[in-house]
Amino acid sequence: MWWMAAAAVAGAYMENQANSAAAGAQAKAARAAYQAKLKASNSVLYANTLNRTREMEEGRQVQSRQLTSFASAGVDITSGSVLDTLKSTEFNMLKNDFLSNMEAKAQADAIMAQANIDMQTSKQISANAQSKNNMNLINGGLQAASYMS
Repeated sequence: MWWMAAAAVAGAYMENQANSAAAGAQAKAARAAYQAKLKASNSVLYANTLNRTREMEEGRQVQSRQLTSFASAGVDITSGSVLDTLKSTEFNMLKNDFLSNMEAKAQADAIMAQANIDMQTSKQISANAQSKNNMNLINGGLQAASYMS
């Protein structure tokens, strides 16, 4: 009955090969999803940096127009409601910049949390495949031993 024992071991080996290939493909897909999300997170932050730079430039242009308008009207820009208007413009620019930055970081963090789940999934798939392969070998060995006795 040696041939039955050999068949049991060969069956376990072939099942392990198939399990390893399937798990490898699943783990690879999870790692690719991780990489894609990492790039997406970086893109969110980069786009936000560009947008914030553009918005600050637009804000500076508004301030410049305000100053030009006040100065051409002969208004004292160092005190009173004119100074309050200029300070308000500056405050709004900084507030919008801060809020935009926080929103982008929150989006990037959410994407990275999903990416980390993908990486953990990849690791878990690999670990599960190894455990399953070990059990297949044990079962194949036990089956082979039962045929030999």
